[in-house]
Amino acid sequence: YILFSYEMNPKADIDKLADISSETATNVLKTCLKLRETVDFRESMQSVIKDIRRQCGSERCSVLLTDYENREYSLLCEDYNHDDPNQRPLDSFLTEEFYAVIDTWPRLINKSNCFTITNVKDMEEAHKIAPEWIDSLRHAGVNTLVIYPLRSDNKTIGYIWAGNFDAANITKIKEILELTTFVLGSEVGNHLMMNKLKELGSRDMLTGVMNQNAMNARIDALGGAGAKAPCSMGIVFVDMNGLKNINDNQGHMAGDQMLKNAAMILQSTFLGDDIYRVGGDE
Repeated sequence: YILFSYEMNPKADIDKLADISSETATNVLKTCLKLRETVDFRESMQSVIKDIRRQCGSERCSVLLTDYENREYSLLCEDYNHDDPNQRPLDSFLTEEFYAVIDTWPRLINKSNCFTITNVKDMEEAHKIAPEWIDSLRHAGVNTLVIYPLRSDNKTIGYIWAGNFDAANITKIKEILELTTFVLGSEVGNHLMMNKLKELGSRDMLTGVMNQNAMNARIDALGGAGAKAPCSMGIVFVDMNGLKNINDNQGHMAGDQMLKNAAMILQSTFLGDDIYRVGGDE
């Protein structure tokens, strides 16, 4: 198992991983194998994070995905103590302003491999770097926290953390999360890459609407073996007039802009419906 982790992340500290107890390694491995139980990645991750929270003995455990290039983030999965009336879904805290909080995490982690809060002193030190986040943690009643970055292809693609646990178990909890990140970093990275490839294969790069491949797949799904009879539906075909004249007389940049304008009109007209660019002006 340690060799498996090393192959996924050549920079892993093998000496440190070798010190992890066999019990922890076995439990984490069994948990992460659940990623193979279903083709639904999010469903699998939900099962994994539930197990990780139980192993850590924490009130909450979450995985947040980050896209630093586009300054975006999203919640992948979370599990928390539903019996506690003070616990709320993380979505209720994730506003547009929350990205400013995420921006502080690399500084909090700094040259370490994780960031921890186990006592009042840790909280005060973190407050110097991320005062608004620490204030919100205090307001939410969080008194202990461990957060690890998820890395794939030498990039931080997200974070996993556990909150409100017995600080006396911090060493074991760090072992669990550190080992988990080595496995999940690769798995989540592959999932994001496959989603991106799927998006590139089904999206028209000029207009942003879906392409003919996506339309054909939709038709196949509707008419394929075992497909349920669809409810009443409508199909609108639009063929733009004058695109060739625009390209010939004003240049292809003007023609491209005409296509993009048409796509925006269709998207605003048919809100929530699927729009496909089938061909050049279709």
